[in-house]
Amino acid sequence: MRISNKVLTFCVACAATLIPSSVLMASPLEPSRVPADAKWVVHVDLEAVAKTQLADRVRENRRRLLMPVRMWLQNKYGIDLREGLDSVTLYGHNYEPHSGTLILRADYDRDKVQAKLESKPGVQKETRGEFTFYKVSTSKSPASLSTTGRPQASDTKASSRERQTQTIHQNDHPMTIVLVDSKTVVFASSDDAAQAAIALAKPRADAVAVKTDSPLLSHHTKGTILYGAARDLGEIKQRDGFFPVLSQHEQIYVSVGIQNEQVVKDVTLIARNTEVAENMQKAVEGLNAFGLVWAADSEALATVIKDREITREGKTVRIKGHSDRETVGNAAEELWERVMYRFNLDESESPK
Repeated sequence: MRISNKVLTFCVACAATLIPSSVLMASPLEPSRVPADAKWVVHVDLEAVAKTQLADRVRENRRRLLMPVRMWLQNKYGIDLREGLDSVTLYGHNYEPHSGTLILRADYDRDKVQAKLESKPGVQKETRGEFTFYKVSTSKSPASLSTTGRPQASDTKASSRERQTQTIHQNDHPMTIVLVDSKTVVFASSDDAAQAAIALAKPRADAVAVKTDSPLLSHHTKGTILYGAARDLGEIKQRDGFFPVLSQHEQIYVSVGIQNEQVVKDVTLIARNTEVAENMQKAVEGLNAFGLVWAADSEALATVIKDREITREGKTVRIKGHSDRETVGNAAEELWERVMYRFNLDESESPK
C-alpha cells in the first residue's frame, strides 16, 4: 500500500482544485493520535457534518462516496463499512514509497474480519500482548487479482471495476493489520509502526506520556471536517506525479470546514523561495480559469470556483473560499457524475 504517494497526491489535488470535500465523513481529529514527529497527516471528520444541515445530503450520497474505500477494504480484507465509517486518520514519518500508517474507526464485524484474515494464504500471525499482528503479503497469482475470486489474466470481458482492482492489487506491498478493538483497525507499513499507532490509539494506563504537540496541527481549528498537512517536503526524492511540485515547498496545509452552514476552504502553500511561490500563484490562478471553462453549463461548479480568493505574501500562497451548503452539494454531485463517466465506472459493480 503506497500510502505516502496517494495521500500527498490527494493533498495537492485538494490544494489545486479545492474539490468540495464537505461530503466526506469521520470523527474529530484528536491531537494525541498524531505523533509529534510526523511529516504528514490527513484526517477526515464526518461527525461535524452530521451536526449540520448537510447531513441529509451526506446520507443520500454516502454509499457512492465511500465506494473506493469500501471496495478496497471489503474485497481485500473483508471489512464491510455498510454500518458506518467514523474516522480515517493517516500519517507518516517520511516520504519513502510504501510507508505510512492508517487508523480506521468504523463499525465492523471483528470476528468475521479476523476469520477472513486468518484464512488468507501467506498471512503471518504474531501475538504481542493483547493484540494480534497480521502481516499480509501481496499475492501475485491471477486468481487473487479479481474482485470475484476468479482468474482474470485471460478474461477479456473483465469489467472496468475488476481491471481497476487488478491494478491496485499488483501495486500493493506487504502491510501489518491489527484489529485493535470492535471500532478500530490499524494498517501500517511495518510491525513497529503498527505498535506505535496502537500506543497512540489505545495507551496503557502505565505508559509514559508521549509528546503530541505536532506542528502539523497548527492550522487545525474547531469545525474542520477535512484536514491535511505536510512539512519538510524538500526531503521528497520521487519525481513522478505531483512530487516535483511538493518537493519545492516547505509546508502545506489544507482544511475544509463548516461555519454557519457555509463550507469554508483554506489552503496554505509555503514555498521554499519567492520565485516558486510566484509561479504557484500563477498556476493556481490558471487552474481556476481552466476550472471555469471546464464547469461549462454547471452553475454550481462555476460558483464554487468563483468563490475563491487567491493571495500571495512572500513565499506563502493562500487560497480561501466559502460557498453555501446547497451549492457545494450540487457541485459535488456534478463532479461525481463526471468522474464516473470519465473513468467508465459503474456504481452497480460496487459492494452492496
